Amino acid sequence: MKNLVVFDVDGVLLNSEQRINLWLEGKPEEYFAQAKHDTPIQQGLAICKMFLMNPNYRVVFVTGRGDTPQHRRDTRYDLEDYMDHDIRNDQLLMREYPEVGPHLHDAEKKPLMIQQAGYSLDDIFMVFEDRNSIVDMWRARGVVVYHTQPGNF
Repeated sequence: MKNLVVFDVDGVLLNSEQRINLWLEGKPEEYFAQAKHDTPIQQGLAICKMFLMNPNYRVVFVTGRGDTPQHRRDTRYDLEDYMDHDIRNDQLLMREYPEVGPHLHDAEKKPLMIQQAGYSLDDIFMVFEDRNSIVDMWRARGVVVYHTQPGNF
């Protein structure tokens, strides 16, 4: 049964516009450290909360944010605070940081992260994403995607 709803974090639930230049300048440490200053995207949070409250759906957050204890704590705190809902640790899938092995583009990495967490890609009901290349990847797989805003990076 298709009941898995996938939410990206940056550009979907939290506004990270003020720090994207750091990523584009090749400063990932600074980029991740500034995430604590992100602001909520109310529409994305409202939709996510509706799915979280509906027992017919499972929600997973898949983000390219680096998975360090501090980044995970900050991200969970923001999501829980803005949605007034507990987020289980296994719901928050973050990019291994620093990465071990070859660097994969998020269009390759995100489906892999979902599978490695024990979820089936066949169960995906819909995805909420901002990055164009990832939107294209999911659509090529036949998944319904809500493209929240253009993200050409």
